[in-house]
Amino acid sequence: MILIYLDLKILGKTPFYVIKRKLPCKKIPNYAQITKDHWSDFANSTDSHLLNACLRPAVLPSNEQDPIKHANKLWALLKESIRKAARDLSSKTVTPAQAHSIDIDPPSLLAKRADHRYISRLIADMRKLQFYTSDTMRKLWTNTRRQLLNLMSTYNIQGVIPPSRCSTANRQIIRKILRKLKNAILTSIKHEELTLKDANIKKFAEQRCENFSTNKASFITSTLDRSKRTIILDRILVDRPDPDTSSTTITSLLTDPKEIKTAVNEHFRFVTPRPSSAT
Repeated sequence: MILIYLDLKILGKTPFYVIKRKLPCKKIPNYAQITKDHWSDFANSTDSHLLNACLRPAVLPSNEQDPIKHANKLWALLKESIRKAARDLSSKTVTPAQAHSIDIDPPSLLAKRADHRYISRLIADMRKLQFYTSDTMRKLWTNTRRQLLNLMSTYNIQGVIPPSRCSTANRQIIRKILRKLKNAILTSIKHEELTLKDANIKKFAEQRCENFSTNKASFITSTLDRSKRTIILDRILVDRPDPDTSSTTITSLLTDPKEIKTAVNEHFRFVTPRPSSAT
């Protein structure tokens, strides 16, 4: 007896390279395509969702009975309203590594990486290079060919892309051009990454030399590869005895810096018991 186990994704339209990678992805806003009008619509949509959520009966607990639950529920409603409104914004799917590099790498390097991913998808998905008689696939190839011509002009690739994919010879020419494009883009990416790395090394070396003469503490921290970690307390909840009934307490939110400092000092004074004296 021979048993065969098949993944249901194989029978779907998901390309094989996506199934093979199994990369975790997430959606982030595409800020390049979001205009001021989009942000205005986002703000109005957030206010509308929040107002509708607060008007629903039995949604908010009583502020007098449990102020902490009331504040937490308001915060949860605000987050949910922002999420619902953000669905209408333009977004794109990226991996965690790509999301981290967006805040660090320059836009030119991000654009080259996007071009490299586009060419890699074309090479991996050979269905786009096969011949189809439907009008949809013809329009798809027309748009793809136009974008490939723009990339060839950008990365100085010589060659002519056939207007049709009917023959085997044309498809072979297209594959050769795609491989040339991929190698050219990859070479450009590596060159820019090396240039960026050298610039960062020079920048941090100059900063370390400057800290050696002006800021000794930063120089020692950088030399020992230590990072300064701090906790910022801008608001805290404090339980205080009720002046009317001594058996109950009142929870209050402190935002004044002086009151926060006093409450924190009092907390750390009595958070640990005093050591017992030796007899």
